[in-house]
Amino acid sequence: MNHPKLLLGILFPLVSLLASASHIYSGFIHYQYQGNRSYLVRVNLVTTDISSPPDSDTIMLDMGDGNTQALLRIGAPSLGNNIKLNIYSGTYTYAADGDYLISFTDPNRINGITNINNGQATENIPIHLEALIRLREANGACHTSTNNFLGSLPFNAIVADSFSQSLIHNPSYPDTDSTSYELVVPLQAANSPVPAYNYPNQINPTVPFPTLGLVSNGLLQWFSPQQAGIYAAGIKINEYHNGSLYGYTQGEIAIIVHPSRASSPKLEGIALSQPLPLIFIKSVNPGDTVEFEAIYSDMDADSVSIVLLGEPTSVATNMVSADSDIDTAIAYFQWIVDSTHARPFPYILTIKGTSYYAGEAFDHDASVSILVSGPYNDTCPALQAYTGIQALAAISMRVHCYPNPATDLVWFETSLASTAWGTATFELYSLAGQQIKAQPIIQKGKWVLHRDQIPAGMYFYQILQQGSVLGRGKLIWQ
Repeated sequence: MNHPKLLLGILFPLVSLLASASHIYSGFIHYQYQGNRSYLVRVNLVTTDISSPPDSDTIMLDMGDGNTQALLRIGAPSLGNNIKLNIYSGTYTYAADGDYLISFTDPNRINGITNINNGQATENIPIHLEALIRLREANGACHTSTNNFLGSLPFNAIVADSFSQSLIHNPSYPDTDSTSYELVVPLQAANSPVPAYNYPNQINPTVPFPTLGLVSNGLLQWFSPQQAGIYAAGIKINEYHNGSLYGYTQGEIAIIVHPSRASSPKLEGIALSQPLPLIFIKSVNPGDTVEFEAIYSDMDADSVSIVLLGEPTSVATNMVSADSDIDTAIAYFQWIVDSTHARPFPYILTIKGTSYYAGEAFDHDASVSILVSGPYNDTCPALQAYTGIQALAAISMRVHCYPNPATDLVWFETSLASTAWGTATFELYSLAGQQIKAQPIIQKGKWVLHRDQIPAGMYFYQILQQGSVLGRGKLIWQ
């Protein structure tokens, strides 16, 4: 049996190495600073590919300042296999500096996730995404933006074969901040983990000590899947200035593990003491040249490709990616480093080799981290340690409404104990973000909503207490 190979020779500095409803699979919140306390906010949701309710052209985002913002769907490309990527986007401006926890919760998770709730009724467990912005524009316009995160897409893996996947499509630091990555438990609401969660490597661990981990450059490694299925992993990406946390985004990725095949994709290296597709060049000085040739081959695949991704590709002196034939692809990289590239955190370059089998893509990634020595000055002030938004934001609850879809009256039930309630308000919004209803909740725990001539269609609702969102969902009137 032939295995695909990615061969990577480093010529500098020292060694040669290898480096029925639209339900949600995964998702992330992204934000990009626009100036004057404004942010372009994007939510990527991977869902089943249908176009009927609850599939929607609009979602509502809690902006963390007591307000909600409607995001419009700007694209929904098909990913094949009845899966699509929904891209929602909008711009929001904050009134003042502060810590803002953006969040999105949806009740329609995909069913049959192997490592949540023992694989049972996972469609009844909401998915919760959040992102923190620590806005400090008054302190010299210090701000942050999230990286271009690839983890919104589902990844393919194969039983009994090592999995290695870069989470970042184009690693860059637009605001001169550094990044760290964490594996976390997925959320169903704010501060509420999903039930009965097992990390993917804890499912059917028939081999000794199966491992799952994230290395410092965003490379996710799993040695190795033992059972076919759909797996969820929570990912948290932290952004820093001058050693202080300035923001993060936390969401989920989906890994689809396929049964073993005659052709088993693997990443194989040269002169590696451990099977880790990671190369770390500890120090490169201005005036040095970093160059390598990467060769990816798979004799059993229908076709292969190779591509170089990451911040260094924008400054590379010479970069070529070419397929030499149907089963081998070659890429060449050269970078002449100068003093303007110096900074205290590494540049990350991802080498992505891909095998195609019957139309499905299986990636095999290696990663190069390049640290350029030299003086660097981050003028952003250090911040106090982040301890979370006010305690009220930690209160969350499950909301159930029925019938849904409805023709007239709708009953609401909540999971929050009556003793935890203060003054609460129910709000209903159209897909365009227009408020349709706003009324106090008098009967706690269960109450009825009257339609009152509201036109047929899909609506968003939320329950607030002192400006903080306790729960939200979708309602359809026929």
